[in-house]
Amino acid sequence: MSNVLSLEHTGIPLHLIEKKDFAAWLEQQPESTQHWLIASGFKGYGSAVLPKPNGELAEALCVTESLTDYFACGQLASTLPAGTYKPINSLSTEQWTAVAFGWGVGAYRFDRYTEKKPAVAQLAIADEKAYQQAVYLVEATKKVRDLV
Repeated sequence: MSNVLSLEHTGIPLHLIEKKDFAAWLEQQPESTQHWLIASGFKGYGSAVLPKPNGELAEALCVTESLTDYFACGQLASTLPAGTYKPINSLSTEQWTAVAFGWGVGAYRFDRYTEKKPAVAQLAIADEKAYQQAVYLVEATKKVRDLV
């Protein structure tokens, strides 16, 4: 899954927030971010992109029930614009593994007989142990899905 998971320390900042912590996080954000989320119809759950003043992508946001849910971040690989995203939160190895697994299996497509593969967002993982665990789990899941 080297195309969606990478062992890196750089990328577009990605805020991974549990739903219970979202209100406190939002209060600490600049007024422009607060207004953008309101204007874009963000309901406090799911994902959103946050622009720079010039309109370019500045950051991304994902609010989920739990960061230890292995499928909570599964939609991000296909819904975020192409690029490499680096979570900026402090995550435990368990949270890193869950986020990376969800990201990896969310990007899975049976594409053996197609010519063009769509660009997907990549996740930069700073925790090497979590990266190895996630790659192992994603590859195993991919093989099972290919067999089915």
